[in-house]
Amino acid sequence: MSILAIDYGEKRVGIAVSAEGYFAKGLTIIKVKSKKDLLEKIEAISKQEKTEKIIVGLPRTLENEIGPQAKKVQEFIKKLKEKLEIPVIPFDETLTTNEAKEGLKTSGASAEEIEEKLDEEAARLILQEYLDQNR
Repeated sequence: MSILAIDYGEKRVGIAVSAEGYFAKGLTIIKVKSKKDLLEKIEAISKQEKTEKIIVGLPRTLENEIGPQAKKVQEFIKKLKEKLEIPVIPFDETLTTNEAKEGLKTSGASAEEIEEKLDEEAARLILQEYLDQNR
């Protein structure tokens, strides 16, 4: 059984996975065509990976409040819970996109590579932090 993590965006969604519960790895990026299509793709990935739960990054403001983007993520989580029969857990993702961008820059990634991998790397960071906190 594995754990999936999602870095939700309205155009692109990063997906990461951990099969053994210790290390997260980036899995893919889904380009959002429609909410229905996105939910179906996540459901297919979840079945393929034999997912036991899904962690969804919830962006909070620097004042630790729920802003407009977090409300969109909460609505997405609600729809995901309706679609799947496994736990869907919101998890604070404050600044993970910035961390992901800096990490990719440090590794020598080009601007194009950063744009291509950013959402997947952010999902990986969300999942790794979740795993580290819940050991």
